[in-house]
Amino acid sequence: MVLIRLILHFLLLMILANTLIFSQSISDDLKKKIEINFDNISFEDALERISQQTGIEFNYNKSRIPVTKKVSVQSDTNSILNVITNLTLQTNTELKIINGNKILIVPKDNKKANKKISGILRDAKTDQPLIGANILIAGTTLGTISNDKGNFLFENLPRGSYAITFNYIGYEPQTINGINLIENDSETIEVDLEEKSILVREVVVTPGAFSIMGKAPYSQQTLTKEEFKNISFAEDAYRAIRRLPGISSNDYSAHFGIRGGKSNEILVQLDGLQLYEPFHLKDFMGGFLSIVDVEAIGGIDLLTGGFTSEYGDKLSGVFNISTINSYPEKNKLSMGLSMMNARLMSNGTFADNKGYYFFSARRGYLDLVLPIASDGDDLPSPKYYDLLGKVEYKFSQDHTMSFNYLFAKDDMTFTEEDKDHSETSYGNYYLWFTNKYFVTNNLFVRNIFSYGRVSHDRQGNGFSFDDFQVHFNVRDEKSFNIFRMKQDWDFEVSDKYVLKWGFDVFNGNANYDYFAFNNNWYFDRDGNRFKDPDTLNINTNPSGNQVGAYISNRINVIDPLTVELGLRYDHASYTDEQHLSPRINLAYALGENTFLRGGWGYFRQFQALNELEVKWNRREFENAQLAKHYLLGFEHFFDNNFHIRLEGYYKEITNRPVEFRSYEVPEDVEIYPEFAYEHAEVYLDKSISKGIELYLKYNIDDKFSLWGSYSYSVAIDKINKIRFDGRNIPVDDFYPNLNDQTHTAYFDFNYKPNEDWNINLGVQYHTGWPYNEPRRRGFFATDEEFFNSVFANYNSLRFPHYLRLDLRVNKFFRTSVGKVSIFLELINLLNRENVRAYNFNDGFIDASGNVRFSKTPEKWLPLLPSIGISWEIDY
Repeated sequence: MVLIRLILHFLLLMILANTLIFSQSISDDLKKKIEINFDNISFEDALERISQQTGIEFNYNKSRIPVTKKVSVQSDTNSILNVITNLTLQTNTELKIINGNKILIVPKDNKKANKKISGILRDAKTDQPLIGANILIAGTTLGTISNDKGNFLFENLPRGSYAITFNYIGYEPQTINGINLIENDSETIEVDLEEKSILVREVVVTPGAFSIMGKAPYSQQTLTKEEFKNISFAEDAYRAIRRLPGISSNDYSAHFGIRGGKSNEILVQLDGLQLYEPFHLKDFMGGFLSIVDVEAIGGIDLLTGGFTSEYGDKLSGVFNISTINSYPEKNKLSMGLSMMNARLMSNGTFADNKGYYFFSARRGYLDLVLPIASDGDDLPSPKYYDLLGKVEYKFSQDHTMSFNYLFAKDDMTFTEEDKDHSETSYGNYYLWFTNKYFVTNNLFVRNIFSYGRVSHDRQGNGFSFDDFQVHFNVRDEKSFNIFRMKQDWDFEVSDKYVLKWGFDVFNGNANYDYFAFNNNWYFDRDGNRFKDPDTLNINTNPSGNQVGAYISNRINVIDPLTVELGLRYDHASYTDEQHLSPRINLAYALGENTFLRGGWGYFRQFQALNELEVKWNRREFENAQLAKHYLLGFEHFFDNNFHIRLEGYYKEITNRPVEFRSYEVPEDVEIYPEFAYEHAEVYLDKSISKGIELYLKYNIDDKFSLWGSYSYSVAIDKINKIRFDGRNIPVDDFYPNLNDQTHTAYFDFNYKPNEDWNINLGVQYHTGWPYNEPRRRGFFATDEEFFNSVFANYNSLRFPHYLRLDLRVNKFFRTSVGKVSIFLELINLLNRENVRAYNFNDGFIDASGNVRFSKTPEKWLPLLPSIGISWEIDY
């Protein structure tokens, strides 16, 4: 019994001694701030310097810790304990506190290094999560990025006291000190960042600039990522973006135009690289959907006019896409199925959060679905896939390298009822390497080296009339290869002056191999059938260089006024042209939340090497077009989450190329337009578009939000002459542009009853587009009567107005094996018959002697249900 008591007393004394000697409580001395800086010195020298400056005593065994390892520290406001903890992170050691103010340094026990810091980062004003913020343990390179919920996590940390810094574009940086992982195994913190006073580089000087899903402050985003994913056609960024003012588009194609312009007048960039023809299913009015999976998109910037000098070689706008770059807490895998495709994506980190990767793959299965749904009809059999990926590595906070790739492929076969047979194949392939580096704290450079290839192959034959006489036979093979180098510099001279400059150089070559035989069947006025066969054979290989260079000066002239003066130089060797394009943008702050913006500039666009219209027997490239932009905009943010924008614009484009236009009805799938209809060569003098645009957004509360836009616009073409059937027909007048829609309105109402449900109702309206009523030559006594009838009132008629109501419902399930999302979408909920064209048949001469035709409407999409499911898991 006495022996047992002695043993218990001994154990108690040992426990008390251990508590006194290895106390983990933090003395006030260790909490004091220290100003100390050193770079690339030994661990032992670093401890000695801290000891001399603070009087802290360090104990360690030189044979057990890396005393010669080089370390660095920069501290102005961190505590002594924070600085020591940072040194242990650099040397794979850990600290123990002895008697409150003595430090024992020992090797890190990886089995016990299981402490963690987690938390959520939000906008202080709106409580919305901040996605993709840079979060760093102060004084180290150990960092992470907030995820799509604003959450962040540091794991496997040794004991110590930590300071964490939070940085996000447009917000005041914040440092949280004294996070104690000595006495605690984990800490959870909530951080709210305040929007900061806008720096000169962050001032939006471009009217018509829209930020979607990006890193702009929450209040300045046009649509957040959550809002964007809940609207109709959210599976394709090209289709979902159409809600913004100034956009014209149709149901069948993913293409859109900006302010009366064409889709090829828009610069499309993915992570800084220009994309050419970035569409799948190009036989469907130029492209049915984008080749970039929307799930891989981290942000979109849309510029609808007046863009700055860093963007060149386009007339109307910029569609700038960034891939996801939010370092997740855990690696993620997501899978999805919809009515059109199956998708797989994975993203995550490696090398202690220094590296990041994502991979996305899609495979369309319309080739499997359409035969089931055809009910015996002749339908095409399209199949497509795309692969998109990125690997990024941070060598330091100042230096990042990344490698991207994008591959897309389409194949389609189509045999029609009249035995017309087609086989088409399209490809887009891109590889690019990006190097980003802060030379100094205020000087940044980005280099991009890339290779791209776009291919386009068509072959087939067509038949005419009931006896299936050969109409045409065609083989069309085209490819475009491009090697590119791009460099951008950004120098913050002062708080009031930012200087940007850069260049973009590429060498490209295109290969055209086109052969077509056409029997040219026609009827005379007596109903007899004739043919006038001809052959077109073109084989050409144009190549050349294109150089673009720019300089831009952004100056805060006086406190409320910021001006950006830019100049751009562009040169194309294959057309032997060079041009200078001056640009001016300004922003005047009428108040803290009220801005007036203006813009003016010249914008040039060369005909690209892959745009030679050989199918129309064009063998030479056109000269560069010139657009002049004049813009004025007003924007105000109300305190109650109400946002309003009003903008006016005038755009004039000259040096227009010859256009080949049909005055008959285009088919939904038109593979060989050169053989399908009567076409005319339209010689344009210039195009003018002008209008006023209104955009509104109101976040009523956490459950209800709405946004909408209205545009009043005029888009007209000045036509000098029309060449038809070998004749020059002088017209010399203004006519409505093919995309002219006087009134356009979009409205979205969003309801989110809880975290698991979202309901969106969208309305789209626009004035009907212009069209030209066709004629049949056989009903006219002379060719002159026919020509005059066709072109006397060119594009003078209007289709009925377009109106569509869409409904989308999203349901989210959180399970033990990940997150499941299901959506149900009803496009054209009311099944409204929107007319896209008319078929004109059964010509006759009325009582007044005028030639008339009966017309049958061709319609846009009917009620179209769609459903999809996705599953996301952590691993």
